[in-house]
Amino acid sequence: MQRFRFLVSIVVLALTACGVTATSSETSVTEAAITYPAKPYSDDDHIMKKDPYAFYNIAGNDTRYWGSANTHDPAIIKEGDYYYAFSTDANIGVTSQKGIHIRKSSDLIHWDFIGTALDLPSLQDGFDYVGYDRDGTKVDICWAPDIIKRGNEFWLYYSISGFGQRNSLMGVAKSLNIEGPYVHAKEILRTSQSVGGTPNAIDPAIFVEKVGGVEKMYMSYGSWSAGIYIIELDPATGYPLIAQSLVEREVTVNTAEPGVTATETKLVPSSADDPAFGTKILSITASEAPYIIKENGYYYLFITNGVDLTYDYDARVFRATNILGPYIDGKGVAALSSTNYHSFRPYGNKVTIAHQFTYNDDDINYKRGWAAIGHSTAFKDNGEWFFASHYRGTYMDRHRFFLGVWKMHFINDWPVLEPNRYTGEGSIDLEKADISGNYRIQILHQSAVNSALTDDVISIVKRAEAITLTTEKDGDWYLVSGEYGGRYRINEGLLELELDGTLYSGRITPQFNYEFEEGVLGLSLINDEGTALWGNRIG
Repeated sequence: MQRFRFLVSIVVLALTACGVTATSSETSVTEAAITYPAKPYSDDDHIMKKDPYAFYNIAGNDTRYWGSANTHDPAIIKEGDYYYAFSTDANIGVTSQKGIHIRKSSDLIHWDFIGTALDLPSLQDGFDYVGYDRDGTKVDICWAPDIIKRGNEFWLYYSISGFGQRNSLMGVAKSLNIEGPYVHAKEILRTSQSVGGTPNAIDPAIFVEKVGGVEKMYMSYGSWSAGIYIIELDPATGYPLIAQSLVEREVTVNTAEPGVTATETKLVPSSADDPAFGTKILSITASEAPYIIKENGYYYLFITNGVDLTYDYDARVFRATNILGPYIDGKGVAALSSTNYHSFRPYGNKVTIAHQFTYNDDDINYKRGWAAIGHSTAFKDNGEWFFASHYRGTYMDRHRFFLGVWKMHFINDWPVLEPNRYTGEGSIDLEKADISGNYRIQILHQSAVNSALTDDVISIVKRAEAITLTTEKDGDWYLVSGEYGGRYRINEGLLELELDGTLYSGRITPQFNYEFEEGVLGLSLINDEGTALWGNRIG
């Protein structure tokens, strides 16, 4: 059999053909050329380290065993030798921990719950303003934080909100210690269900840069009902440059009795036209969780949308050359396009998708997939980009969720994630690694809904498809067989994969796959319309 070798580099990929019969010695050399990341656990470890699903059957209220479980809407910051994840007060089926969860890690893989951040009594005015949910529950939890360091202080931005309504408030709390306590310092914005036409004051995300030597600070925010907005903050204080105008007004409020409302006088926004709300930068229906980063001269706006955050929930990205927009996707379609609840899906490059690389006949322990990968953050560490969000698993209760971290690459000035959660770095001998073999691929189609819900259990609509990168040559290309016909090659440092006439290009890297419990070669590719492709070599 003819062997085909790829010369693969972390920075540069080059191609060469051998044209000789492979010997057992040569085969062992090509196999040894790839070093995969180590398993993030040992075979003797407790099941909860190997399988986060087990958490919900064993750990219960004991936060020592939470690890990445019960993490929702994460924000990550590095301080010293540790990464810290701050997240929503969300935990299902166990005793609530309130005041913004904090988790700590030395490697972005293993996380320990270390407590909560906020000095809750200092937030009481905010809790009183929001009041009650429609079901009569007193609102006493905080949502969707973001965290930055300024000088020797840490600034923690947080939200308080009634579920499914615009009775919301955002504030900032400050501390000299990364682990808190954080004391409320300033209210940023508030909104009211009784004042129509406003954004929703939730999901704050901070961006800082220097423009012409002058430091600028911005906060994007908003969710679901009224679009995504951005305001400018004072980088010296973290407070808005434009103070919000509030007026006393009689408004309808929820009460402690489910479904019963009352009238109460509250300080609410004076009008939807208040310039304190800032600039609208995205109007795609059902979108939330904005996060802005900058790379290669572009501002990238990540959002998440779907009809239900517990299963149909995917992250998407737009970009602009000005932080205030206009933002567009890979097809050139504007983030300010007019949409409704039934037409929002064909907008934004899809960054995540519900997926399953395992098949029912695989001889493995964990035949499952992952869904609802969203409400993301992104950060750069030692020159490498990472993406983090919460996610949920298939074949389990949709109300269980975990923290995931993925490596992120920029291909043709668009971000593309690696298909497998980060477990450390592998290596490749760039002159000997062979990438031919059997792959399973997941195309992140823009409008695809790839998860379903039955009796609160998530399932995957379309599992990954099978292709083979063969060693059969076709001019400067090599043939692809399987569920797609096509060809592939290495060109100018990127793997090019053409499937049924559509060309994808990007990166191939050694990764660890939790389901197969072994190293795989992962594909992070994208086409010229912004549609990404994930893949794993499984044989």
